[in-house]
Amino acid sequence: MTQQLTSKSAVQCGHAPLELDRPEITRTVTTRSTVTRVCEVFTDLNLKVPSTLSTPEVFEAVEGVLDLCKLTGDATAKVKQWSFMAAGQKGWLECKGTLKNGSPYTITLMADEPITADEVEKGLSRVIPRTELAKLADNSQLVVVFKTSVDACCEEGPVVVFPELTLMVKLHLIEIEERFEAQTLSTFPAKGVVDTPTMTITFEHGEETAGIVQFHKDLSLA
Repeated sequence: MTQQLTSKSAVQCGHAPLELDRPEITRTVTTRSTVTRVCEVFTDLNLKVPSTLSTPEVFEAVEGVLDLCKLTGDATAKVKQWSFMAAGQKGWLECKGTLKNGSPYTITLMADEPITADEVEKGLSRVIPRTELAKLADNSQLVVVFKTSVDACCEEGPVVVFPELTLMVKLHLIEIEERFEAQTLSTFPAKGVVDTPTMTITFEHGEETAGIVQFHKDLSLA
């Protein structure tokens, strides 16, 4: 099963059309002669791109979870080679997530960047900085998106969007310890409030009093 993409293209006089030399891609070319009969103009170049494109991967994710508690450094996103991959193709690689304040946030790893010959040989990978991941909300989704352009003969063709990878991001839990030894001892009735450096405690309702008092346990009764 293939997805068919169409683009307009033309060649200059004295230049033969570029060959798509990979068997997974087919093309349909319609030609017409010019008035001078010196050039041939190629139009309606149809590319058939395989629909079985690979999903990006993040090596450090386990069963769909990217846990920063288990990650000591940066993460790495990779896209495997595809059948029509070629050096010079433009690529876009992004990680879309949510900040701690609920705002959408995009980590751009690759933007309109040409693919190298080495990446054609080994696959494409980019580092996801840990400092960027730490900005995201705990238990939020991270969607990795990759797109590439397809050159249609002499001009830039359509953009192919690969399947998205969706992960869950887990952050380090922050442990806050509140010690009351330095607080002034006091009691208060219902609706009374005491403020500490990290919290506000309100005695909502009750017949007795609440507050910060010394607690003594008689160890002889244990």
